[in-house]
This record gives sequence, structure tokens and C-alpha cells, in this order.
Amino acid sequence: MKPYLSVIIPVYNAEEYLDECINSVYIQNVPEIEIICVNDGSTDKSFECLNKIKLKHPDLIIINQSNAGLAAARNSGYKLATGKFIYFFDNDDYLYPNVFSKMLDFANSKDLDISFFNVLKDGKEPYFIIKNELKEVMTGIEIFKINYELNGFFPPSAVWTCLFRKDFLDNNNLVFLEGREHEDEEFTPREYFLANRVALLNIPIQFHRITRKGSITESTLLNFKERHLKHVIETCSDLYHYFNKMKCEENLFYLKIFHNYLAMAKIIIDKKPERKNNLFTKNDFNTMRLCAISWDWYVYYFLFRYSSTVFKWYTSEKASPFLKMLVTKLFKLIYS
Repeated sequence: MKPYLSVIIPVYNAEEYLDECINSVYIQNVPEIEIICVNDGSTDKSFECLNKIKLKHPDLIIINQSNAGLAAARNSGYKLATGKFIYFFDNDDYLYPNVFSKMLDFANSKDLDISFFNVLKDGKEPYFIIKNELKEVMTGIEIFKINYELNGFFPPSAVWTCLFRKDFLDNNNLVFLEGREHEDEEFTPREYFLANRVALLNIPIQFHRITRKGSITESTLLNFKERHLKHVIETCSDLYHYFNKMKCEENLFYLKIFHNYLAMAKIIIDKKPERKNNLFTKNDFNTMRLCAISWDWYVYYFLFRYSSTVFKWYTSEKASPFLKMLVTKLFKLIYS
């Protein structure tokens, strides 16, 4: 029998979490399901743990490959997936009981390309706050725009907040860019741009661990690895050229790119301002400028490029909103 849902779990050095993670999938009340675990060159006992779990669940599909990164692991699992719907799940999180039936009923009843849901950070706080519920089915472009206008954030980049219809991914050749960390930031805006039917069901579907030893999130926050920053900056450039090539007219996709540029700029100025011109090339600065869709955003670009000291003040909590408003008006007066 062809499975209704394929769950793809990349595995890397997560031996202490795997039982809880995979068991949370098996206890879901969805009979037609396939679970694909991709061991991406783990150096701990993750592969051994997977084989032990398979003794109890012979239908578990295990792929064992040399370390190639999260994007490559997801792509490897996706190539084998046969379900009508696809869910990408992280190896250190776990699902709440009976959520898959709700997710699948929602996606199937509305014939959705993408359904997105909430999660709880460390089991406590919602991943995003919904002020205004979005109950209608919209295109990905519409929901990208309307959710930002009503709730103040773009649909989350993390793919584990989403359930995908497989033929939507297949028909649009949507795969992850391999060799790039923070690959969701490149994948997710493209999927929303292409989707015809998207909707939100604001229920928490999983316990999401914010940090764990050895995770990309932890190493980025604690060790400030320039590779991570550079990968996000490269993703910004790739997305700009993609949307430009696709003749995207929705400015908020470009603003999403600008937000990512700005996040990297703040980290650089806070940690290693002397590395600014090494991490941002001239082309990166120019692309950041092109993605500043209004004067409010252009000021951030200008200060980051030309005055690290003022940029640090302007982006700090100590900056007076009144003074920031005056700076913005001054820029508009001078440069318009």
C-alpha cells in the first residue's frame, strides 16, 4: 500500500534523542506512513541506535551516507519518499500525540500545496505569535504578504513547521541547495512564491529544542563561525537573483532578503566589525541596497556600509525612536 505520508528525518550525532523522536512518529494515529532516517555520517552511536529501532519497527527505512550536510540528507530522504505528503522532521525534536491526523485532514480537506503550523520552543513558548488568524486559503505570495501585514512576520523558514504535498514539490523541482548551511532560508521563500494553495492551522505540533550540544544553532551563537554568516549572505544573493529572474513584483520577498542581510550585519558589527568588508563583498552591499524597499530600510543599509559606529547605535535598544525618525527623514531629504 502506498503511504499517505512520508516523514524524512536527517540524523547527525543525535543518539540521545532518536528513540523519543522516532517513537513520537510511530505513535501517531496515521497507519499509512513511511519513516525515512538519513544517517549523515554521524560520529556517535546514532547509526547503531537506528538499527536497534529497526529491530522493533522493521518498516523503518535507513539511509547511511557520508557526512554531506543537512540539505543533502533531506534530499536523499526525499528521493526515496513515496507519500502523498512530505514532512521534514528534525532528529532532536518530538511530535505531540495525534497531530499528524489533524495536519493531514487540514491539508487534504483544503487541497493545500503547503500547510503551516506552530511549534513550542522547548515545549513552552509558541514559535510565532498569531495576532490575527488567517483562515482563508491563499496563494503563497498572498499569505507571505498578508501574514506580514497582519501579524508582523513572514511565514517561518523552518521546514518542520510545514507539511508539503509531494506533487507540488516534484512539479516545481523544489529541493534543498546542498553544501549550504541554513538551507531553509533559501528553500522556503521559493516554495511560497510558487505555491497556489497555502493555509495556516495555528496548533502546536511539536516540542522544538532551541539549542543542543553540537547543533548548528549552538555553534553559530557561541562560536560565531564566519562560514555560517557567509552562507546566509550567499543565500541572500541567490534569492535576489532568483526573484529578479522570475520577475517577482511582490516587494516583501525582497524585504525578507533584506531582513536576513540585516541579521547578519548586526552580528558582524557586534562581534567582528573589522571583518565587515571581508564578509560582505561589493556585490553583497549592492544587493542589500536593492532589497531595501523603503527609506526606513535604506537607512539600515547605508549606516551598515558607511558607519559601523552609528549603525550599532541605530540598531541598539538604547536608540531613541524619535532620533531614529529624524535620521530617516534626514536621509530621505538628502538622497531623494
